[in-house]
Amino acid sequence: MLVEKSPINALRLGYLDAMTPAARFVHIVRDGTDVTSSIQEKAAVTRRMVLRPALNDWWGVGDAKWSALVRDGVAAGYYSDEVGQLTTDAQRGAYEWLLSLRQVDAWRERLGSRLVELRYVDLIDDPRTTIAAVAESLGLSCSADWLTQATSLVRRPAPRRPAEPLFLPRQMCADFNGFQARFEFAGRAIAREQAGDPLMASHADSSSWRG
Repeated sequence: MLVEKSPINALRLGYLDAMTPAARFVHIVRDGTDVTSSIQEKAAVTRRMVLRPALNDWWGVGDAKWSALVRDGVAAGYYSDEVGQLTTDAQRGAYEWLLSLRQVDAWRERLGSRLVELRYVDLIDDPRTTIAAVAESLGLSCSADWLTQATSLVRRPAPRRPAEPLFLPRQMCADFNGFQARFEFAGRAIAREQAGDPLMASHADSSSWRG
């Protein structure tokens, strides 16, 4: 069995399914607020190398990854009237997260039992049970020794600083919060038209962000 791990595969499900019809897909869902914070942190680093174009740690050279996301997302009908309003890396990260989850939903019925879904927080909190359940879903047998070794590799991420409020256009905000509620994640985005003065809202109590 060959395993290929890349989050961007969520946007390639049709291609991968056509190439390998018997393939199985493991979808790890992470809290959207943590995802946007992580992307914002990674995208803050741009490496400048001699005789080479600047390389952003998340968006690539010349925002190539973001340009591709917008092109393909708009072509698929995702937030074409709102994506142009996104200006921060956290907002762009929210767009990428939404596209990933919506694409998985679009293929969920077709993939059926070949789609195995779990929450990242459950993997961190109870790795042994979660890994055993994934292996069983994939039709793989695992010895107690292997399970112990695999469990030992799971590390709890370092605590992040409190996230800043995430302001999103109306429909993106509704969908973001809908997914957060569906997977029982605490954080919530704030719709722009509900936020009032963004400068004032940024100093609001963080409970408006963490739900």
